[in-house]
Amino acid sequence: MIEFFKIAALPRIKRIKKVVLLLEEIEQALVQKKSPELSQSFYLKQLINIVFAELNKTLQSRWTVFFGNRFLETEVECIRIRLINDTRHFLYTITGEIPSEWDLILPSERSSQEKGARTFFPDVYLYAESIRSPFNLGSLFRTADAFGVQKIFLSPDCVSAEHPRAIRSAMGCIDFVPHERKALASVLDSLPSDFPVLGLETGGSDIHTFVFPKKAILLVGSEELGLSSEALRLCTHRLSIRMHGIKASVNVGVAYGIAMQIWTTYLSEQ
Repeated sequence: MIEFFKIAALPRIKRIKKVVLLLEEIEQALVQKKSPELSQSFYLKQLINIVFAELNKTLQSRWTVFFGNRFLETEVECIRIRLINDTRHFLYTITGEIPSEWDLILPSERSSQEKGARTFFPDVYLYAESIRSPFNLGSLFRTADAFGVQKIFLSPDCVSAEHPRAIRSAMGCIDFVPHERKALASVLDSLPSDFPVLGLETGGSDIHTFVFPKKAILLVGSEELGLSSEALRLCTHRLSIRMHGIKASVNVGVAYGIAMQIWTTYLSEQ
């Protein structure tokens, strides 16, 4: 850890950024119950003192109460985590930077050698067609990892998975979820001829009543135009999410998350 006097000597914005990064590390240590020495009151107090004047009155008051009231021992961990999280997000506003551009917590406990150790549902695939937004692509990777997708295929015109914003919104999942850029026809040629192809698109069967197969490839398309007519022709099933609002649509990452929740719930019950 950098010495406190060195942090205090940094220019104002750099000093705030450094404190935010350290608070992020402490927060993760608390959540993961690791490195308890980082979350000790003395260390936190010294760190907060460096930027105390930058905080608003509400945060100043909450930190003062926290450090002055040790009778809250049974609640101290959750109070620490909430205070740290609120404080570092408040400090973001001072730096003038968007948190998603640099507030990245990678799964550091998993080394590159452990990439193959992730659990997944065999033969559950995602095909992303014409996803142009790096934020949306990163969201798809993060959701795919969370729900145990075996592999992601990207259409040739998808934004690069190496785009900095895709990497940041994926929160490190791009490193752990196998993926390949490949035309849909080539992907399907590599799968059994009877392999189910599901298209997430409007005008299809109700996804809430659909009986999902144990293995399939799910296609999601451009947020502006949806799946191409060529992709829809290759689908064995077209699925839709019930909509009740005026807009009657959701973000592609949200739609994919809804679909995967329903699908994996079914798989887990088998």
